[in-house]
Amino acid sequence: MQPGWHPDPTGRYDVRYFNGERWTADVATAGERHVDALGVAPSPVGAPGAALRPPDIEATNGLATAAMVTGCTGLALGVILLFPLSFPLGVLAIVFGAIGLRRSRKVGRGRPQAITGLVLGPLTLGVSVFAVVTLWSDLVEAVRDASVAIDAEAYDVELEPAEIRGREVRCAGTVTNERSRSRAFLIRIDFLPRGSSTPFATERTPIIDVDGFASSDFSVTSTLEPGVEFVRCSLNDIRETD
Repeated sequence: MQPGWHPDPTGRYDVRYFNGERWTADVATAGERHVDALGVAPSPVGAPGAALRPPDIEATNGLATAAMVTGCTGLALGVILLFPLSFPLGVLAIVFGAIGLRRSRKVGRGRPQAITGLVLGPLTLGVSVFAVVTLWSDLVEAVRDASVAIDAEAYDVELEPAEIRGREVRCAGTVTNERSRSRAFLIRIDFLPRGSSTPFATERTPIIDVDGFASSDFSVTSTLEPGVEFVRCSLNDIRETD
C-alpha cells in the first residue's frame, strides 16, 4: 500500500496517515488534522482497514454440518418412534442441506455433509410418516376393541315367568340396548325345573336387532320333559353379533 492518507481503520477519524510500513497517529476529520491521543492504529500491512475487517463468513459452511447432524438425529429419533421430534428435524435437514450444498460451490467445503443431510432428511420423513400411520392404526384398533368390549356389556335383559301350555313351555323377555348405535343380539335361555340348577333344555332366540337406546321383546319355547310340572327361565348367554 502506498504511503498517504487512507480511511482510518479504527473508525475514530475520517482518515489516518500510512507511512508505507505502518499506521501513524496522524489523523484528520472534516479536513482538520489531529494527533490520535490513543496512539497509532493496528499496523498490519495490507489494504486500509484490513486489520479490523470481520472474518469472511463465506469461508465456512456451518449449515452443511447442521444438515448432517439434524438428519442423523432425526433418523435416530424416528427409529425409536419419537416422530413428533424426528419429523421437524427431517425437514430442517433438507432445508439446511439445500442451502449448504449451494454454499459449498462458493466456499469449496461442506459438500459431503450437505449431501448427507439431503439424503437423511427424506429418509427421516419417511420413517416418521410410517411410524405415525402404524401407531395410528394400532390406536384406532385398540379403541375399537375397547369400544366393542364396553358395548358388549351395555345391555339389560328382563325375563318374564315361564308360561306352560300343555307340554309346551314359553319364556318371554325384553332386551335393552344401552348404547347409541344399533346392535344385534343372540340370546340363550335355560329351562330349569323349579328348585333345580340343571336345565332340561337350552334354547336360543333368533337374532334380535335393537336400535340405540331402545328395547325389543323376544320369546323362546321348549317342550316339557315327562314329570316336569314347574319351570323357571334363566339367562344362559347373550352376545352381540356382527
